[in-house]
Amino acid sequence: MIGAGILITFIDTLPAQESVRQNQTGGQQSQRPDTRLPGGAPEIFEAKSFHASNGETIRYSLLEPIQVKAGESYPLVLCLHGSRGGTKAPEALVSEERRQKYPSFIMAPASPRNKFWSTGGIPDHLTAEELRKRGMEKLDSVEVELMEALEDVLTKYPVDPDRIYITGQSKGGHDFAPKHSKRHL
Repeated sequence: MIGAGILITFIDTLPAQESVRQNQTGGQQSQRPDTRLPGGAPEIFEAKSFHASNGETIRYSLLEPIQVKAGESYPLVLCLHGSRGGTKAPEALVSEERRQKYPSFIMAPASPRNKFWSTGGIPDHLTAEELRKRGMEKLDSVEVELMEALEDVLTKYPVDPDRIYITGQSKGGHDFAPKHSKRHL
């Protein structure tokens, strides 16, 4: 069971790392590098997946502390991306200096664009028309998959359940955190 923890908010102050390519008309078009890992995590993470009790699978990226000492437990930082799949939190947390100073597990799950992290934090202004624009016919989330994947990580790794921190950008901030910050995390 996930213990009582602390909710933190990550304020993105890092400059965007973008590459520039030529478009077909000769102009420049910037694009973000494609890491191809769930949750927008850089290549230092390990890609994983979890098959939940509802039959759905959630993909996520996980990074362990540089050195895991026997008998010790570590915090876990859960990095939730926005509706377009972007967040810089996993990238910001992986510097060698930061990992040495603050050893922790970092989990960056991926949610499909047409699903929320949780149905508990959906803004009141979302109308049926807005849902259709997002490719959704109904309110749907990966809440079950995410919570079960998180529990799975807690059973397989030395994570302190009382030190689970959430970072969230856009839907990652207003969607999941309000519902779970006081109840579970």
